[in-house]
Amino acid sequence: MKKILFFVLMVVVVACGEREKASMKWLKYKGEPMTTIKEGSDFSQTVIRFSRGIVFNEEGTAIQTMPPHSYLSYDKNGQLLIVESDDKGRISYEFYEEDTRLPFDKKGKAFLKNVIREIRRLDKKM
Repeated sequence: MKKILFFVLMVVVVACGEREKASMKWLKYKGEPMTTIKEGSDFSQTVIRFSRGIVFNEEGTAIQTMPPHSYLSYDKNGQLLIVESDDKGRISYEFYEEDTRLPFDKKGKAFLKNVIREIRRLDKKM
């Protein structure tokens, strides 16, 4: 009986840990308002931070424009994308896998497409 009760308890704990959690809060980046969205389970979490005014192209595959001093970061399962604009609105990209900075080439651009798709999905959900 104790073994069955322990097994049921473990199933409940694992099931509760697997539930998706989503939260949103407002912060500031260089004095500008910034949104943080966290979603996931105890085993996999996605964290997105972004400031206002970021415009994606119509195809949803790239960033069209960003206001000066704006910011977007996306962190999921050891992959991190950081996109910032300078004081003139020029956009720079940083792409990391497991804390190693990689060139923002085909792989980084493919990751950006997935990031935009995920942001749009979460935007509909929130």
